Amino acid sequence: MPDRIAVSGVTGGSEPERRRAYAAYQAMQRSGTVSLAVKMAHEHLNKHSLVVSTSPDGPAFRIYGDHTLLAGGDGSVRAAQAAAASRQAIAELLRDGQTGISSQAILDSFPSHVSQDGQLVTIQEWHDGALRDLCFGDLFERRSTRALRVFMSTAFRSLGTAAADG
Repeated sequence: MPDRIAVSGVTGGSEPERRRAYAAYQAMQRSGTVSLAVKMAHEHLNKHSLVVSTSPDGPAFRIYGDHTLLAGGDGSVRAAQAAAASRQAIAELLRDGQTGISSQAILDSFPSHVSQDGQLVTIQEWHDGALRDLCFGDLFERRSTRALRVFMSTAFRSLGTAAADG
C-alpha cells in the first residue's frame, strides 16, 4: 500500500495521516456525486474546447478532447508531436540506454495557461476562477443535474471498491 499512497499524491505529516488521507481519497473516487461532477465538466469542456498556451505569452491554440481531439487545428498537431517525441524517447532508451529527448522537453509542450476573458492565466488560476464559476454557477445548478445527483446518491452510495493492494 505505501506505493499506492505515494503515487496518489495524498500528503500528511506522518504515516497514519497519509493512510487516513488515502482512505478519504479512495472514498472520494467511489462517490457517485464526484463521478457525476467530473462527467459534467468533462463533457462540457470536450464539447466547447479550450484555448490554451504552453507559456504566459503564447502562442495560444485550441484543444479539444476525447472524440473531438482530431477536430483539427494546432492542438491536434501539438498533441501528436508530444506523443511522437515520447515514443521516440522510449525507443531510444530501449535501444541505446539513453536519449537526447528530456522528459522536461515533452512536459514543456503541455499547456500551462488557459485563455480566460481573452487573457492567458495559469491553469491553477483558471481552475480556481472560471472553471469553478462554470461548474458551480451553471453545470451543477441545472435542475437535471441536481435530480441526477439525488438519484445517484441514493442508488449508488459507492461505485465499487479499489483493487486490493498486493
